[in-house]
Amino acid sequence: MNTRTLALSAFALLAAAASLAAAPAPAFPKTWVNSDPMSLSALKGKVTVLYFYEEDCPRCRGKWPTIMESAAKYEGKPVVFIAVNSGNEEGPVKGYVKGVGLTWPTIVDSSRAFEKAAGVGTISTSNIWQMRVIGPDLSLHIGNPDDFAGSIDYLLAKASWKVDPAIVPDGLKSAWKAVEFGDYVSAMSTVRRAMSAPNEEYKTAGEAMNKAIESDLAALLAQAQSAEKKGDKWEAYKLYKELTISFRGHAQATAASKTLRTLAADKDLKDEIKAMGAFEKAEELLSSRNRQQRRQGVTYLEAIIEQYPDTEAGRLAAGLKESVEE
Repeated sequence: MNTRTLALSAFALLAAAASLAAAPAPAFPKTWVNSDPMSLSALKGKVTVLYFYEEDCPRCRGKWPTIMESAAKYEGKPVVFIAVNSGNEEGPVKGYVKGVGLTWPTIVDSSRAFEKAAGVGTISTSNIWQMRVIGPDLSLHIGNPDDFAGSIDYLLAKASWKVDPAIVPDGLKSAWKAVEFGDYVSAMSTVRRAMSAPNEEYKTAGEAMNKAIESDLAALLAQAQSAEKKGDKWEAYKLYKELTISFRGHAQATAASKTLRTLAADKDLKDEIKAMGAFEKAEELLSSRNRQQRRQGVTYLEAIIEQYPDTEAGRLAAGLKESVEE
């Protein structure tokens, strides 16, 4: 066994050991290039590779063909590759990904809050690339940018597709991808048509995708009902809200919206709801290309911290403000 093989094996063992105490992965920012914003929960069951890169590093730019070649070896497997740009705005990031021919979904982390939450240090010309890998259970692991196999394969053994792509005809691939990544609203009408199609291949695939949608809905509904039963109203509110948005048009989502309205009227949740609305506005302003709007975003954060310190949004605002100021 040569030195290189020993090094890779050692890293794989370290990665496996680290996974025993892996922390939960942080929520994703809302500004993306090459993709609609993804939610962390939609990637459950898969392996997600986060590749943090320095935009101003010539060596990084030249490395992309090799990186994408390594990622291509996982084509067809339940692995998602996401690039992360830290400290830049959406416009420059778009220009960069186009310039290097990057087709991966790319996170625009202009505030560097996601970078901080992922624990990669400040990405700069002295810290030019870092990798984090999110496991099927949404735990966060340290990865090695120079060793994709050692970083991914031990987690991949526990990953799976919701529906085997081998049974999905080409005409249903778009709907299948939507189901796999939690875009159920886009997929549902196509899935329903496929279920009643005379073509047995379409019908089989449609039924399998519908089963996956129903399973995901049932799991989310069970979480919401459990939180409600335990008296955790805020957690229940968030889960019911996610359900009504993610499964809009489904009968159970319509029923859940009634529960959501009841929770929204609860006086104990008024501050949580107001504060989270303000926090989402602050995130939007902070991702703007306009400097004045970004300053306004910081003002929003300060107001949330002062007015709603005991809310989830208050705690998130404090952390984000700290990241912005660094």
